[in-house]
Amino acid sequence: MYSKLTDLLFTPACLNCKRFGLALCDRCLLQLNQVKKFDLNNIDEVICAHSYEGWLRDRIIEYKSGNYQLGRGLAEVLLAKCFEPLTNITIVPIPSSSEKIALRQIDTIGNLANQLKKLDSKIQVKKVLGFRHLVQDQVGLTQLQRAENMQNAFRSTKAIHGQVFLLDDVVTTGSTMAAAAVALKEAGADSIIGIGLCASSKLH
Repeated sequence: MYSKLTDLLFTPACLNCKRFGLALCDRCLLQLNQVKKFDLNNIDEVICAHSYEGWLRDRIIEYKSGNYQLGRGLAEVLLAKCFEPLTNITIVPIPSSSEKIALRQIDTIGNLANQLKKLDSKIQVKKVLGFRHLVQDQVGLTQLQRAENMQNAFRSTKAIHGQVFLLDDVVTTGSTMAAAAVALKEAGADSIIGIGLCASSKLH
């Protein structure tokens, strides 16, 4: 957990309504409706905190555009909407390309995973995924183009076992998660649950 001293020095404000005291207040949390999908290859289920709309969509865009202080509040959303009380949670973030990291000066999904780890001591983060080859930016691609773009895109740098929570920010068609799951299965993962902040209407 974040220290009480840190919260005193840097009082958190709600991700949506800006009310002081919590990074995400109960009233705003109740506005989010979980989205689930069960038919992606190699993934038991995909759980997203909300559909890609409203204030959560706006905060994700703001976060990816440079307001990285929103990372804690977005992690609070993930923890509240996508995880049941569990022990020994292993999160594997979808990697960002070197070009995106250079542009943003941060690995946005890796940072979300790190924020989750700070919020819950039962969470482990294992950044074991890398790219086999360069991939095109997925924005603007059709579902078929996305699948072709991500085919054999990932590799695992280490063996991994047990249940894995595969983390992304926005799950559009699921092609990125499905490709990452192939690499995790090859590395030894027993089961994979996809986790995302928002689900595009294309996923529903």
